[in-house]
Amino acid sequence: MDSPATGATLKGVSVVKGWFLDGSGVSKVEVLVDGKTIGQAQYGGSRTDVAIAYPAYQNANAGYQYSLNTANLLNGQHTLTVRETGKNRAMTELKRLVTVQNAVQNTVQNTVQNLPAKGTIDEPKNGATMKDRTLVRGWFLDGSGVAKVEVLVDGKLSLKHSMDSPVQMWQGVIQPIKK
Repeated sequence: MDSPATGATLKGVSVVKGWFLDGSGVSKVEVLVDGKTIGQAQYGGSRTDVAIAYPAYQNANAGYQYSLNTANLLNGQHTLTVRETGKNRAMTELKRLVTVQNAVQNTVQNTVQNLPAKGTIDEPKNGATMKDRTLVRGWFLDGSGVAKVEVLVDGKLSLKHSMDSPVQMWQGVIQPIKK
């Protein structure tokens, strides 16, 4: 990866570029931010410097380029990854830590993601007696997303619910632990 450099500060549209050589041939070059694919780079740009340095590959068109729109990213540090997939399906990844620092940020998204988590237990009510099976119901809000809710009884896990949303209602049935 020729650019951006490790630790670079990006804003607006930044060019991600470099070159790849693969003995099986390059099938595609993808760009990822924080592990999520955001696009496919154009591959096949002229790189005579690479052809001279690595003549055995016989490839003077090993360059790639991608225009990264940082306005779609939150300000802060991100992991930028360029992933090459060879025609033999083998993958090679190059990673860089970069910082996004745009003057105008999507304040609604930024504000929501920085809000503290909130939640409550609707059922059972505080001090209620549990018998046999008991419905546990409540909700959580978290701007960065609710990954899971765990219900513990006397410090022991009784119910686990996985989620992927910033706003979640949940419910489940637990059985009291017999002593």
